[in-house]
Amino acid sequence: MGGKMSMSMEVTVRPELRPCIVSKGSDERKALFHEWEEISRPHVAIQWGDTTGMVVSKVAIVEYEDGAVDEVYPSAIKFLDDAFRGYDFGKAEVERR
Repeated sequence: MGGKMSMSMEVTVRPELRPCIVSKGSDERKALFHEWEEISRPHVAIQWGDTTGMVVSKVAIVEYEDGAVDEVYPSAIKFLDDAFRGYDFGKAEVERR
C-alpha cells in the first residue's frame, strides 16, 4: 500500500463519419459527412443594393475521396449507411405500412 501507482490513460473522441453521395447538378461524388455547420451571409436587397439583414442556413461539411472538403446544402446529400436500423419507431412504423 505504500508504493506509488502511476496510471496513464489516453482518451480519443472522434465524431462518427457517415458515407454519403453528394449531388451537384448531374455530378455525383462519394464523400464522408463530418458535421452540420450553421452559416450566415448578408442578404442584399437587389433593388437598392443595401444589406438588409443576415440569411442563416445549415450546411454539411463533407470530405471527398481526394481529400477536398466542401460545404453542401442538406438537399444535396444522400446518406448510404442504414442509420435507421437501430431505432424503434413502434406504432408509427406499423401505421406507415
